[in-house]
Amino acid sequence: MVSLSSPSTLVKKPNSKMANYDVLPLDPALYYLDPRLARLFKQSTGYRNEADLKAHILRIQADAYAMCPYPCIRLFSFTQLAVTEYPYYKSIIRQGRLDPNAILLEIGVGFGNDIRKMIYDGYPIEKVVVMDKNQKLWEIGHRLFCSTPRTFPVKFIRGDIFDQSVLSDYTSPSLSQPNIHSLDTLTPLKEHATTITLQMVFHLFDLKRQYLLAKRVASLLSSAPNSLIVGRQMGDATPRTMMLGKSPHFIHNPESWERMWSDVFPKGSVEYRTALVDLPPHLRSGSSGMLGISQFLVWSIRRL
Repeated sequence: MVSLSSPSTLVKKPNSKMANYDVLPLDPALYYLDPRLARLFKQSTGYRNEADLKAHILRIQADAYAMCPYPCIRLFSFTQLAVTEYPYYKSIIRQGRLDPNAILLEIGVGFGNDIRKMIYDGYPIEKVVVMDKNQKLWEIGHRLFCSTPRTFPVKFIRGDIFDQSVLSDYTSPSLSQPNIHSLDTLTPLKEHATTITLQMVFHLFDLKRQYLLAKRVASLLSSAPNSLIVGRQMGDATPRTMMLGKSPHFIHNPESWERMWSDVFPKGSVEYRTALVDLPPHLRSGSSGMLGISQFLVWSIRRL
């Protein structure tokens, strides 16, 4: 167990050079630990006392925000869950247990809170692959959950999914099942991932970039019926481009979201479930750090 630091160590200056937007200060009043994650946190960290656990989480948040001043870190997205809200969640876990060819891929894994919960609920760790452009976030996740690559041996791939060296458009899918432990790129996973999750990823890009991302994600999805892509991001009733600093970010509503994907998958080949969900009160209070948006777009795409 990591020793507790004094409260003064929680005050750190974010690296604003990493952001092209105004970096807001941390606010402990925004702290929220999803009750569905509390048991996992306590078991992983060894902190049984609520105050000690909160102090640990606040300390890790401060360290992370100093390196990567992302709004989602400020708003404690890493102590909340997304995937458990999906109607297919239990089916995903069951498939992981029963299907020898099941592969779960999370793109933009961050600290790994969702993937850890899925493994905690029974998805076999040896069938899981995660990737992120920023390896620092994954390493901070180990500190957050007091784990190491040895005690939590999920296959991590560092890279940018838009990079051809990470996912090649020019390599045909392999007919043989990939060896997860030998992976160093996503290319061998083409048409092999039975479940793909992307949490708080798509809204980071403009519409053109999102369409390219959708096509690259689709290339990884297994052709087997019931293969799934699930995700969540900022959404709004009116689709539009919003500026975060100098960067354009496209925010979808359900109709614009499904319209974009209709150019990726042939008509009738997939089933969409898409909905706008109000941010919970603890997030709405800090929504100025999330583009001023007050809703999530929660979605799934299932092969028929």
